[in-house]
Amino acid sequence: MVTIFSNFNQLCSFDKRIFFLISKGQYQEALWVVEEELNFSELFFGVGHSETAKVLNNLGWINDLLGNAEEAEVYYSRALQIKEKNLGQFSEELIPTLQNLASFYTAKQDYKKAEAILNRLISLVERLNMHWKIRKSVYLYQISEIKDRLDCPEISESFYWKSLSFLEANFGYNHPNVGKILTKLADLYTKSGDLQKAEYFFNRALKPLKKSFHKNHPDIKYIRRGLENIYSELNISAKIP
Repeated sequence: MVTIFSNFNQLCSFDKRIFFLISKGQYQEALWVVEEELNFSELFFGVGHSETAKVLNNLGWINDLLGNAEEAEVYYSRALQIKEKNLGQFSEELIPTLQNLASFYTAKQDYKKAEAILNRLISLVERLNMHWKIRKSVYLYQISEIKDRLDCPEISESFYWKSLSFLEANFGYNHPNVGKILTKLADLYTKSGDLQKAEYFFNRALKPLKKSFHKNHPDIKYIRRGLENIYSELNISAKIP
């Protein structure tokens, strides 16, 4: 029993070192540490253990940060396979690896795979408690961004609305993510040339964001620039709140 606890503590020590190095941007050194951690975990817990899967997920993440796409995908996939075998298809332990894969495929512009994983994440978190369910809004938001990149503004808009409706119904109108989604809607309307609607949603976005963030927060500054551009385009003199 003492050995098991000491082994877990050793993994925690590895993880602390890895996250510290990543926070400093020292990705190559972090890779060396996580490779050492993988050898340790496979030796003391086993190749197919869930703790080893967590290490593989981190190994995928660091390779992703380093731009080693092929290696990242292999490690993410191995981590997911082990978790699914040990914990089933609907364990919350799958979420970090699925999220990493969704971001990985989005960055690679493999939007079909990214969207499939995001839909799987939505199905998963709907089965979990409210702590996890807020992520449904995040995944809908990410699908919206994919549709926007694919130049499908109407589909993108519909997913932003789904994300917004879920968030407001479950977490209220003043959640900061409400402001972020409203900003995205304003951006869509700006692109489409509907500047009056864009102005309305930029102003709506300011209210929840100002309740959570300082006036110089990047999201608030972005909205103010958006409003300035709209007023300039419409040749309107207006005070920005």
